[in-house]
Amino acid sequence: MSTLVFLDVEATGVDQTDRLVQVAYRAGDTDVNELFTPPVPMRVTAMAVHHITNKHLADKPAFNGSKTHSDLIELSQSDDAWGDIVVLEAVFKKLYEEIVAKDFASQPPVVDAVINQMIEISNQPSLVVNFTFGKYAGKTIEQVAKIDKDYLKWLLNEKLKKPENEDDWIFTLRKHINGSK
Repeated sequence: MSTLVFLDVEATGVDQTDRLVQVAYRAGDTDVNELFTPPVPMRVTAMAVHHITNKHLADKPAFNGSKTHSDLIELSQSDDAWGDIVVLEAVFKKLYEEIVAKDFASQPPVVDAVINQMIEISNQPSLVVNFTFGKYAGKTIEQVAKIDKDYLKWLLNEKLKKPENEDDWIFTLRKHINGSK
């Protein structure tokens, strides 16, 4: 009996020389979501799509030879990871077109300017919506802010103790604690 596998990947770019930086999959009752250090440099265009930076990957293992790599080989005879990369390429092209249409409509697009704007956008923290851990797992941050703002304050203090790679959480918690829109 075969196992249905739901797979999502992020990569250093969209060329055949690019490599995986994140693999997430569900197979039966198993959920995996891991970051990996790629053997090739991360492309700015890929970072603009998935918001994974070299800082996020600095201490991560390589994908080749990892348990996730061997588990995926075991789960599947063939893997269409490149299909997902094609989707990433389409997302990048759409984002590029939207930025050009919005901010460069009156002048010919300058690739460097568009890419710089994408970098600026991707460097902004993202708003976390749901708790996936702790006593409020499954609840939205907004719901918890209404019933237990002290928990958010405690969590913010914990995140500030080791703020590396916690930009999104710190941004989200401050927003909900301060009530800013």
